Amino acid sequence: MSEMTCGSAFRTPRLDSPTIDDSNLGLRPLTFSDRDDLRDLLVGLEPSARWERFGAIVNDQMLAAHALRAVTDATAAIGAVAAGRLRGAVEIYRKDDDVAEAALVVDAAWRNRGLGAVMLDGALQWAANAGTRRLRLIFSRHNWPMRRLVGRANARFDLVLDAICADIAAAGVTDEPLGWQQPWSEAAQ
Repeated sequence: MSEMTCGSAFRTPRLDSPTIDDSNLGLRPLTFSDRDDLRDLLVGLEPSARWERFGAIVNDQMLAAHALRAVTDATAAIGAVAAGRLRGAVEIYRKDDDVAEAALVVDAAWRNRGLGAVMLDGALQWAANAGTRRLRLIFSRHNWPMRRLVGRANARFDLVLDAICADIAAAGVTDEPLGWQQPWSEAAQ
């Protein structure tokens, strides 16, 4: 994602409780060994989801190359895993001490179940622990699921050409563990 400038105002996040009913869902860092799973997740996206995530027409080879870059170049990559499969991922790229950009993708079968909120919450927790003040998401103004998701997190929206730039305040820096590698239902309690 190219760097874009947004306003500096931001709000404290208030995410709704996830509605995921699978107690085996957990968040964990993605590493180089996860590149094939991330590739499979990305290649499995339908054309409209590819467009929403990348803002361009991308083929399978481009997605495979992106998966490799994501697990090697992202400041952090977080995967949502259930039943032994990667169901969603969020890539985080730190821009400076104040801002990190994040991009989410969710498997079609797992959409509208709260997985995006769980992953956004994990990304916000990472940002707070890393000392980053704001998490920025840039997406098409036509991407209504993302608009709803960041709206529930009290993002500050700016329209930049045909894209929305949403800044979300990361809570204060914490020493709390991220709860990765645990079922989300247990980690959230």
